[in-house]
Order: sequence, then C-alpha cells, then structure tokens
Amino acid sequence: MKDDVIHFVQETQLTVDYKIFKVLNDNEGVTYTFQFFFKDVFVYKLFLSEHHKNFSALLGKYTPPQVVCFNTLLQQI
Repeated sequence: MKDDVIHFVQETQLTVDYKIFKVLNDNEGVTYTFQFFFKDVFVYKLFLSEHHKNFSALLGKYTPPQVVCFNTLLQQI
C-alpha cells in the first residue's frame, strides 16, 4: 500500500515533500500516517479538484480499518 500511495501522489508532480510516521500510541496494532506537503493552498486545492477522486479510489482498495483518509489542511507557524 505504501508504494501505491506514494507513487500516485508523486506522479501528480504537485507535492514538494512527504513524510511517513509510525503512530506510537496505537493499541490496535501497527499504524502509519502519511503527510504530503504542497507548495501552497492553491496547489493543494488543485490536487483535490484534479486527483482526489482517483486518490480516494486507490485508498478504497484497502478497506477500513486498514486505511482511513483525513483531508486536513495545516499551516506551519
């Protein structure tokens, strides 16, 4: 799954970076989170409008609880 997700997002050429984290306080097993970084909010919105439908379909191949998707826009301060 990791390779599919990273490949899909990188292929859009809209991200500037990504990070993968392991959740340390998960009592249900091993859980990972992906964070993708975009140049600005406009590029993020472009990703949503142009690629989110196919991205969701890709994630849909992995049924919950294996995969949960959150679209959260954060600003570094």
